[in-house]
Amino acid sequence: MATCALCQREQQLKQSHILPKFAQGRMKLLAKAGNGPVLAHCAGRERPVQNFCFEALLCGDCEQRLSRWEGVAADFLRRREFDPPCVVSEAKTLTQLNYRGLKLFLLSLLWRMGASELRDFAFVKLGRHETIIRDMIMREDPGSTDDYGCSLQVLTDRTGRIPVTRGADHYRADHLCIFYRLILDGFLFIWQVGQAEAVARSSTREWLLRDDGTWQVLFQDRHRVPFVDHALRPLFQRRAAQP
Repeated sequence: MATCALCQREQQLKQSHILPKFAQGRMKLLAKAGNGPVLAHCAGRERPVQNFCFEALLCGDCEQRLSRWEGVAADFLRRREFDPPCVVSEAKTLTQLNYRGLKLFLLSLLWRMGASELRDFAFVKLGRHETIIRDMIMREDPGSTDDYGCSLQVLTDRTGRIPVTRGADHYRADHLCIFYRLILDGFLFIWQVGQAEAVARSSTREWLLRDDGTWQVLFQDRHRVPFVDHALRPLFQRRAAQP
């Protein structure tokens, strides 16, 4: 028995996955097909894809609460346009999306990384925002576009979307706003956390999931994203060198 990080009640805690299990599926299939040693890249280490991070964090009821939104996200991320056969560099505007379900999934993912004590998420320090986001999740309130908004990029190379997951990091645009980044099976999620006026004037605001159900998504060659190219270069070099 311990305190559930979400509902704050004394409960029997589950071994909760911080990253959603559905994101492992494609990576495992590619590994079984012999398309190289597909690995998860977290906190400077490599580990087999089946070993996504988990810890005793949530009770069973809260696990079920979050699983509903994971289902919405899983259906969304399995769309055929997210698996281009070759490198593309373009923006696509997706429409008629389930804003509430997707936004609550994105909030829950950001919150879980912030609440986690695992090394893979040590860079996610939400401070007072952790409590605010937890309350939004408990009320099932997705907020507006600017409330902890998230953008999405699809990272590709000559084989299509890259099958790589990498632990979260962050960067600052100014002292009023911080950006948290996570690569999840080739999807790059970037959350904006900070004061409302800083988020509203951000140059990346047009890329946020919008409360009208639209999302402008950027497809990018991984070599054209400097931090991605730098972070993943050793991983791809080792894969290329293996027989």
